[in-house]
Amino acid sequence: MPLKAAKAAQKPVKEFLPASFKLQLEKEELEREQRRKSSEGPGRYLRAPKEEVNDKGKVTGPGSVEFRVMSEAVFGFTLWYETEDGGRACKRWLSEDLLERGIEGGNIPPDEIPEKCERYAKSNKPKITKALSMVVLNLTETSNGEENVFQIWDLDKSTMMEQFASACNSPNFGYPTGYDFIWTRTGQMTDTKHTLQPQPPYELPQDVVDAYEALEVNLKAHASGAPLDEVWGDIEKKED
Repeated sequence: MPLKAAKAAQKPVKEFLPASFKLQLEKEELEREQRRKSSEGPGRYLRAPKEEVNDKGKVTGPGSVEFRVMSEAVFGFTLWYETEDGGRACKRWLSEDLLERGIEGGNIPPDEIPEKCERYAKSNKPKITKALSMVVLNLTETSNGEENVFQIWDLDKSTMMEQFASACNSPNFGYPTGYDFIWTRTGQMTDTKHTLQPQPPYELPQDVVDAYEALEVNLKAHASGAPLDEVWGDIEKKED
């Protein structure tokens, strides 16, 4: 028997989806919106500069970014791995937390290592790297019209660590909050070269210093692998 045509006036739709399911969807949508906000503009983290290319995709020059270290450094270890959805994520351990647990030299317990982590080709051991994390002022983005772009920089490349330490120990430069660095990148893939060059010292304007002092950022939380809302004070915290 054919169904009768629906009348113009529809009855209220009976709720089918469980309330807990709808609540989960709302939470996920809120998280996506928060990630979108946190990734707008230059982003929360100082990334490796990209080489300059023309309209035809041809490389025309090295990539570079100029920045000023604003905070003290926090030492930790990092390990990149593949997530369940095929993306990439970074597992982090704060060095002082590991030492309190009697763990030295980044010898992370096997049960804390993600299953699909990056590994060294020869030894097949997890590719755990040292990292110095610090807050920096991205001067390249600031000069492009952005207002005081403060970001977190994870210094984790051995060559750059040596260059950074050399500048910090040099009588011509010293403590790194008094001068800028220019990070230059050339090449692609295995031919990539990173160079860190200190610049002549100078004092930052007081309004920039004041803006940094008003900044709410928890470097130890970052180095421990905490989510963005526990690292940056201007991001709304997630509800349980």
